[in-house]
Amino acid sequence: MSNLKGKVIDNATLPSQRLKVVISGSRTVAQLPTEAINRIEKIMELGAKILIGDCFGADYLVQSFLKQSGYSRVTVYHTGTSPRNNFGFANVRVNGSYTERDRMMCSIADYGLAILKDNSPGTLKNIQRMPGKVRVIQL
Repeated sequence: MSNLKGKVIDNATLPSQRLKVVISGSRTVAQLPTEAINRIEKIMELGAKILIGDCFGADYLVQSFLKQSGYSRVTVYHTGTSPRNNFGFANVRVNGSYTERDRMMCSIADYGLAILKDNSPGTLKNIQRMPGKVRVIQL
C-alpha cells in the first residue's frame, strides 16, 4: 500500500469517506496479525473515519500502525482527563466507564473490525453491539 502521509482526504469526494469504522480488540494482543493489517489498509484506502479506544494491546498496536502509515482520519475515545495512549490523533472524552466509551463508539460507527483473543469480554460485547456489521479476526 502506498504511504498516505501528507495526502488530504476530502469528505465530499467519495461516499466511502463518510464511513465510520470502530476498531476494537483484546488487551492481550501483542502483535497485529496479517489479516488485521490487510483489513486496516482497506479501511484506509476507503478513507473511512476510524474510531478507536485508548487501551494497551490491540488499541495501542492499531494506533501505532495508523500513525506509521500516515493516516490521520482517526479519533481516540477515552475516559478520564486524557487518553492513556494516543499517537497524536484527535480525541473525545466520554463521561463514564470504558463500557460507556465502547457503547458510544459502536453507536456512531457504521461498521466494526474486532481483533479477538482470549474471548475478551469487552471485544465480545462490541461485536454484540453491532450485529452483522463487524468483521471478527479470531486469534
